Amino acid sequence: MLDVVDGNQDKVIEKEATQKLGGGNTEEFYAGEGTLPKSLMLKVVYPDDTKLSEKFTRDHHTVNYKKYYDNEPINIDGYDPEDNRAETDLFKFKKVKIN
Repeated sequence: MLDVVDGNQDKVIEKEATQKLGGGNTEEFYAGEGTLPKSLMLKVVYPDDTKLSEKFTRDHHTVNYKKYYDNEPINIDGYDPEDNRAETDLFKFKKVKIN
């Protein structure tokens, strides 16, 4: 498990290391092409927010999310997060407040 601190620096999230858990197109997409095409696409679509980088011995990207910090969630009529609980409970997250 990795501890990941979000951009607001007030939460630590424990999560599985990237590409260690199957699914998410790991075999279909990343196994053949690697992560560079994904990172290049983000750089093309969001050139002001994305920098190409290398992380964990593979091509990756870094995104500057600061301009989005003040965005408020958009409520969608009829959406109930409890309807998706079975899917989201598959992810092993632990939210911890830090000082």
